[in-house]
Order: sequence, then C-alpha cells, then structure tokens
Amino acid sequence: MLYQTLKFYLARIAVSLILIFGLGYTVLFFLHEVALPNVLFDDVAIQWAIVLVCLFFGFIAYGMVGDQRFFNVLHFLKGVSPRSEPEDIKNQFENLLIFTYSSYFLPDTGKQYRILGVLLYADYLLSIGDETPRALNIYVQAFLQSPKDSRFRKPLLAILNQGRELTQEEMDLLLIMFQQEEIHDPTLTHYLASLFLKAGQWSGKVESLFLSTLENQSELSDDIIQF
Repeated sequence: MLYQTLKFYLARIAVSLILIFGLGYTVLFFLHEVALPNVLFDDVAIQWAIVLVCLFFGFIAYGMVGDQRFFNVLHFLKGVSPRSEPEDIKNQFENLLIFTYSSYFLPDTGKQYRILGVLLYADYLLSIGDETPRALNIYVQAFLQSPKDSRFRKPLLAILNQGRELTQEEMDLLLIMFQQEEIHDPTLTHYLASLFLKAGQWSGKVESLFLSTLENQSELSDDIIQF
C-alpha cells in the first residue's frame, strides 16, 4: 500500500517536472527568441501559468488517463464475444488487475477498480466453466466481495469437492466461506467439519464450525465430542 502511494505521487511529480522544464523552456524560448525577440517584458505571470498548467496535466490529467484506460478495457471485456480465445481474454483480465496496482491509482482507488475487475473476471470464468487453480483464486476473491452471491459459492465447492486431497490453503478457503455466511448451510457445515475431523485439526478458527455442526445435530456430533 505504501509502495503504491509513493508511486502515485512520485510519478505525478516526475511528469509535472518534465512538463515544466520541457514545455516551459520551449514556450519561454519561443516567446523571447521567436515571437517577440526585441520586446522586453516581465514573464513571471507566464511562468506561473505554465507551472499551473503543467501541474494540472501532471496530477489531474495523468489520473484521468489512467481511469479512462481502465474503463475502456473493462467496457471491452464486458462485451467480449463467447467465440474469443479464452487464453487471450484471461490474459487481458490479468493485465487489467495488474494495472490497478500502477501509479495511476491510490491504493483505495486501485482496490475499488480491482474489485470491479475481479467480479467481471469471475463471471467470465464461470461462463467458460474454468476450474483451474487460478480460477479458484479468482472465485474466492469474488466470493469474499459478495458472500451472499451463490454463483461464486457453487463453483468453489465444485472445484474443492472433486474427491482429491485438499491442501491446507484450500481448506482455509472453505473455512473462510463458512465464516462469511450469516446463515450457515448445513451441507457445507457437515462437509467442512468432516474435512477438519479427518485432518485432525483443532484450533480457534474451527471452533465455531464444530459448534454449528453440533447445533445441526449432525451425524458427526459424536466424533466432534470425542475429538
């Protein structure tokens, strides 16, 4: 966050200084040596006007360019054709998410734009049925932004419940899904409890999960009590 903030201000200062010394010198040289070579006049007001214009372009216009670039790509990706090459589209989404970390945006603005990109990216991955590890990561990010939206919850469960051994990170992702729900789904609760029982894991993070399983009078209740 600090790094992006530094990039935000340093880039604008650099652009402003380049404009001030480059454009400013050119304008003053033209006035004094080309347009009015034989006229003596005080150019302080002109210098200040040049500085203000350069600061405007260095700070305000620079940010507007970033906003425009982001929304142009976002608009294009919203209307992407189903016949488009998936890998190419996914690369464009990845580049868009990386772009939100650029010097065009402050951390908070970049985060807001990143959320827009992640939600649209997750929708696209859903539309093509992508179940790769990278898609899993995007679904998780989208789910955390919209926990009540079942469209992201279902593919997550489908990917994670494929009969293979889950990694600790994937189990933690499922636990996050459980914690984000205001009303816990008994099926998900039972499934998660069985995973953590099988793994023999007990910590403060899973206490609420086991308590919810007991409240549902699950068939795992005896195992949890003994555990």
